[in-house]
Amino acid sequence: MKGAGARVALALALVLAGAAGAAGQYQPRLRFRVIATDHFRIYFHQGEDPLARRLAGIVESVWSTLPGRVRLQAPALTHVVLANQDDEANGLATPLPYCTVRLSAVWPAQSDLIGNADDWLRLVFVHEYTHILQLNQSAGWASAARRVFGRSPIAFPNLFLPEWQIEGFATYWETRVTGLGRLKGGDSAAIVRARASLPGGERIDRANGGLVAWPGGDGSYLEGAWFYDYLSKRFGDEAVARIARITAGRFFYLASPAFTQVFGENLGQLWKEFQRDARAGTPAFPPLPAEARRLTRRGDVVTSPQLDGSGHLLVYSVRNPDGFPAMMATDLVDGTTRSVADRFGGSSVSVRGSKVVFDQTELSDNVAWRSDLYMTDLQDGTSARLTRDARLLEPDLSPDGRRLVCLRVSDDGRRELAFFGVTRAGEAGVSLSPIETPIASDDRATYGSPRWSPDGSQLAVERRRLAGPSEVVVFDLVNGHEQVAASSASSRNMQPVWMPDGSAVLFASDRFDQSFQVFAAPTSGTGLRRVTAVWGGAGDPEVSPDGRSLIYVGSDATGYDLFEIPLEPTRWELVPTEPAVAPPPPTVVPASGTPQPTSAYSPLPTLLPRSWTPLADTTDGRVRVGFGVAGTDVLLRHSFGVTALWRLSEQELVGGAHRGRPDWTAEYAYERWRPTFYVAASDKTSILALAPLDNGSVPGVELRQQDLEAGVALPIQRVRQAQIWQAAFSAERDTLTLGDRDLHGKRNALRVGWAINTAKTYGRSISGEDGVAAGITSEQVRTAFGADGNADA
Repeated sequence: MKGAGARVALALALVLAGAAGAAGQYQPRLRFRVIATDHFRIYFHQGEDPLARRLAGIVESVWSTLPGRVRLQAPALTHVVLANQDDEANGLATPLPYCTVRLSAVWPAQSDLIGNADDWLRLVFVHEYTHILQLNQSAGWASAARRVFGRSPIAFPNLFLPEWQIEGFATYWETRVTGLGRLKGGDSAAIVRARASLPGGERIDRANGGLVAWPGGDGSYLEGAWFYDYLSKRFGDEAVARIARITAGRFFYLASPAFTQVFGENLGQLWKEFQRDARAGTPAFPPLPAEARRLTRRGDVVTSPQLDGSGHLLVYSVRNPDGFPAMMATDLVDGTTRSVADRFGGSSVSVRGSKVVFDQTELSDNVAWRSDLYMTDLQDGTSARLTRDARLLEPDLSPDGRRLVCLRVSDDGRRELAFFGVTRAGEAGVSLSPIETPIASDDRATYGSPRWSPDGSQLAVERRRLAGPSEVVVFDLVNGHEQVAASSASSRNMQPVWMPDGSAVLFASDRFDQSFQVFAAPTSGTGLRRVTAVWGGAGDPEVSPDGRSLIYVGSDATGYDLFEIPLEPTRWELVPTEPAVAPPPPTVVPASGTPQPTSAYSPLPTLLPRSWTPLADTTDGRVRVGFGVAGTDVLLRHSFGVTALWRLSEQELVGGAHRGRPDWTAEYAYERWRPTFYVAASDKTSILALAPLDNGSVPGVELRQQDLEAGVALPIQRVRQAQIWQAAFSAERDTLTLGDRDLHGKRNALRVGWAINTAKTYGRSISGEDGVAAGITSEQVRTAFGADGNADA
């Protein structure tokens, strides 16, 4: 599962050649415990007890209903890891080496493509467990391979399906089960309709994954989900479910004939008919008002427009496959555009005078994506970090610049409101100190896009309570009173912004026609009004200081861009409001049983190998065959691998050969901490050829190499650079067999190395750029280490 904030259309890779293995996936300080239910093992860390127990109820509830609806057999046991370490919502599922689901506890922003959720844990688990149901199937020859090799990739043909067929299936069911999700999102619908409007529609090969151009990595999720929805409406859920069962028995990359078998039409024809259907569902909005002005032509992702006090300078964020994400500034008078600062992640910009406060994502402990606040100066271009590892995002400065409101990620993954006083001090020129407000705490609510009123006495903010409606709420900062300006049970209301005179709150909503448009909620309470009705939708509204124009983010087949239209309140269309919906109680543990008491985490139950792999090797011209096994625990802290190979034939050797002795390797790594500790051992025999004999045969001698190595690797991963420090000690013993003599040699060495890489790889890069890659290694062979001599490299 992937959200709009998950670096769509940007392939930013900071890779170090020669790094020793992958780092662990979870922060070292996290101490995990386990809840066992009838069909799941839930792993959670400190601070997550209530959330993990609620998840225990969700997973068993989904298990009792989803397999029947999807018509696929559920596995006997699935491991679920719940972690609140990232400030980006996401999930992952795999059937290998055992059925595992990994969940990020943090709620997504409502503006994310995955943000249409009233219970994030339920929605993300439905999506990921659908993956488990689909990918864990084996039929026919694959079922036989599974019995022989165990849980080997070759026994799971659905792993090799096109990406749209995998992600689309899960995205389709996330909506069918929860009633929300991406199939009900106006932003998702706009992308699918825009691509279908191209001549010939969206091509199926573009939806197969690996796409650089718009809509990047989201294409397979959205196109796949809408295609499954089209097939379901035309042929029924049972026919759609048959596809996953049939492809589970087909050979790799030969699954498309299953569509003809099930639907009576080939896949290509079905896709063309789906694209025609998507075009037919396009709302009849005018392309753009005649007086509209297009401000950017960038495509891909353009977000968070904000005007300075003069109304002449527009600051916004850009993300595309051509370079590093950045904040840009466009002068609306002369049309010039310049870069303000590079920016990775983040979703909000707040401009007050020459200062811009924004959020940005950085790596913590090499693995955790954390959001912090930064400030840059529009005049001199200097930037400074305001917070460190504070998990703060979506900031907004008060009109007088003396207060700041933002969101803080809570222990249970919600986005809470946080308020700070702003004083002049520190490296950035300002410092933040927490302040109290009369707004009551709500442990069932997650918030988004807080915006101060023009006079600083009120706050407009998105709110979504657990299992409740999507709301835009106005808080009085004097007495804490709240007023719900807009509410929707099945759609989203988000990104509020004030009219300069405080007469209304404008916001984006997809309550009509599955398209985001801008609406206005007058503070007088005289009724909700629609401000825009444009093809491609309108979101992220920003009002000019004089209140005469509206800037918004619109979209077409190339992605998002900024547009400007006049604001004429007398022409705003009065629309009906949806009745308020009382939130139901949170999900409870189902009747199948109360979860058992928690227990301490042990790696042993998941560390043993689940499959074996046949191996063959032809090193030095001799055929060797054998097997390999590997294992890793569910938290990816312990990993090991063992291989063994035997020679099938021998040639004439000086001194004969040690028949039956295998070549073997064994490796183990412990990756919870920084650094990673590892140990490796091997025993390998090579045949060295000598000069040909008179009879034409080529005798050989046997060289046996035994090695034991132990070391540490300290990777330091950041968004803009990566380093690795490595040190190891190797004890190597060589034995050369000549006739009846064995010649022994020892080569014990200390090896150290360091490498750094600041080069970036973007979507259209053919190699690293905008940086350097450098490294140095040293090997010291010493008699003091037990070697036969001294050598340096």
